[in-house]
Amino acid sequence: MCLQSRTIFGERVVDGPVGNLMIAISGTCVAVLIGMVWCDLPRLELRAEGIHLPGLRALDIPWEALAPGFPQRPTMRSWLLRLTVARLELLPVRMRRRPMLSLGWDTHPWLVAGAIRWYVEHPEDRVRIGTRAEHDRLVSMLRASTEAATPVA
Repeated sequence: MCLQSRTIFGERVVDGPVGNLMIAISGTCVAVLIGMVWCDLPRLELRAEGIHLPGLRALDIPWEALAPGFPQRPTMRSWLLRLTVARLELLPVRMRRRPMLSLGWDTHPWLVAGAIRWYVEHPEDRVRIGTRAEHDRLVSMLRASTEAATPVA
């Protein structure tokens, strides 16, 4: 297979192993991107047992691994949410060095941090995770606490 490209300096032909390598790398990048879109990554699910990160390399973080009072609110431009760990041995091995969650979803980062903090501190509410009533209660409670903490100009 011969790869041709046109530049301002003229035509260029990339043939042989270099061309094949470029095609393979490009194909791999496209396949990874399609896979991420297809798998709806990144995603985060709050469950009665803990935080579930589905995908190709799924992770489960039990509530008992996390420290009460955390995580703190991230900044609005944060890409990562730092988790404060109470019991490192309960974390998945891959997360022990850097216990962080990606904030790459369409949910407000303060809501994510607040929900995690609430369920770490209130284990009795975990059984209702996933119900519409619990969702509405949690969102209204977190919204009220955010509005109370936000200074009015």
